[in-house]
Amino acid sequence: MSSTEPNKTFLEFLPVSLFGSIMGLSGLSFAWKLAGKAWGYPTWPGNFVGMLAISFFLILSGAYIVKWFRYPSTVKAEFNHPVSVSFFTTFIVSLLLIPGIILPYSTNLAVGVWIIGAVLVFVFAFVRLRTMFFTTQEPSNALPSWLLPIVGIIDVPIVGYSLPLPGIHEICVVYFGIGVVLTLIFIPICLLLSILRYTFYFSDIWHEGAIDSKMLPFQSRLVGRWLSAGRNDYCVFQICQPQTFILL
Repeated sequence: MSSTEPNKTFLEFLPVSLFGSIMGLSGLSFAWKLAGKAWGYPTWPGNFVGMLAISFFLILSGAYIVKWFRYPSTVKAEFNHPVSVSFFTTFIVSLLLIPGIILPYSTNLAVGVWIIGAVLVFVFAFVRLRTMFFTTQEPSNALPSWLLPIVGIIDVPIVGYSLPLPGIHEICVVYFGIGVVLTLIFIPICLLLSILRYTFYFSDIWHEGAIDSKMLPFQSRLVGRWLSAGRNDYCVFQICQPQTFILL
């Protein structure tokens, strides 16, 4: 090992997909607040979960920035991987949801963070779509994770529709329409053809970085199949996880 190479730490293996937990916490905070308004439940649990979401977002962001500086090659490899690159959407969507928690306390900060997220999600989706259409893709890489940048566009109106910006409603409708149309196009391409026909029925290859993504649409249904096949390892744990990062 070279003396200039940094020592291995947990930061080197910190996945960007952990930002999906921020999306789940934000959604739980919104749901609890709505339940409080509808059924008279106390709203403090929603506020508490919201503060947790912001705290975890800042901690994860700081940790990933440190990883970026200490292990730039690892971050570059993660971004260049045809499967894991889509999970960078979880960070961007977190920027779209966190403003909903900040809004009651600071309107300007919430609007600023949301604008950054809205611009990033559009640019990132455009770059990924351009890569998919104009770059030769391996069939085994056509996974549900490809939908993440597209579904991220649909998340723009969740908080944006409530922001005090001129023309915000029209902007949200445009984002939502683009996201829905692209999702309807890519679902049969990525899911029905590549996953059902190729991966699950004709291939036993589970290459690195693809296990989580293959399980997204079939988690609850495949638990029995995996257990009956005797595969009670890490993969079974993955398919039992809830899809907290898919927030429509």
